[in-house]
Amino acid sequence: MSYAKNGFPIEPASKIGQLRIINDPVLQGIIKSFEAIGPSAGAPLVTVSGHVDLQTESAIRRVVVIDGGEALIPNPIRRERALGFITAAALLLRMDEYEKLAGDPMADPRDISRELENKLWYKPTAIPLSGVGMPGMSVREALRAVVNSTLSHANTGLIDTLSFLIYREWLPSWPTDEEPPSMDCVGCDQRISLPYKERAISFACPHCAHQHYLSDYLGICEVSEDFGRESTVSNLRNVLEVLMLFDLVRKYRNEKDQLRKTLFIKDGPLLLRAQLSRLVQPIRALITYLQALGVHLHIVGVEKNGPLVGIIDEFRDKLVAPGDFFLPSVKFLLEEVSAYPPVRF
Repeated sequence: MSYAKNGFPIEPASKIGQLRIINDPVLQGIIKSFEAIGPSAGAPLVTVSGHVDLQTESAIRRVVVIDGGEALIPNPIRRERALGFITAAALLLRMDEYEKLAGDPMADPRDISRELENKLWYKPTAIPLSGVGMPGMSVREALRAVVNSTLSHANTGLIDTLSFLIYREWLPSWPTDEEPPSMDCVGCDQRISLPYKERAISFACPHCAHQHYLSDYLGICEVSEDFGRESTVSNLRNVLEVLMLFDLVRKYRNEKDQLRKTLFIKDGPLLLRAQLSRLVQPIRALITYLQALGVHLHIVGVEKNGPLVGIIDEFRDKLVAPGDFFLPSVKFLLEEVSAYPPVRF
């Protein structure tokens, strides 16, 4: 309803018309479905999937926690200009150190900070967004350069891990039953294959000679030439977190005992969306390869919010004993969490 400057409405509200709409049987059915609090018809029930004996001594002796943060900062004078700031970090904590901290609740935070200082590895970077660029470059070109520089920086070495995953460098040659990695050229949009035999981190398009970075394969910078998207910031942060995790796996992949005693915790879901899903198959292939060698990885993603967390209260009473757990099926996740129509399997 519109209002005039003096605060009074310039036209009467049509309450009678609203009542007529709400009394419509179709809308009544929709409202009834909205107000329903029970499970969907035919939905899988929540039951105890298994039990973990919490009294058994754990073999985990080291915990690596990986987290990241992001912020969009506008120029205080020119509000149309904005930068995205990202920080991703990994922290190593030994269980004996954790037990020491847990046993001293009155510890000085400054002592804890000094003790953890040498166990923290972090990588900050900045992403140009609207109104920000580099001389002689479009926003898209500047984004590509920043992403490549971030991954190639000597302090991270994450470009080596990206190459390790994309080219599956743990194998002597590319699997004959799989297509080699490919992408659309940044310059001419023609489909090109990555130089998996040379394992190059930079290469030219065979059609237009446009130069590419290996990081272009991730599709983080698939934006217009004039402005960057906020999703670019989140995507790069997610890539940094995942690559930091598997950088440690890559370096210690031959240390079976070390990996067996290490728990990797990534803050947030273990999910790579859209173009970032191109890393899913290489990661799965690596984990399968390590398992075949007897190397067991312990990787956990922690979700503190979102649709999955939102339904926890609905089945909390189903997990009564400490150690009980519920392992949701794909059907449950689709129908009860993502609210898709009933799925047949």
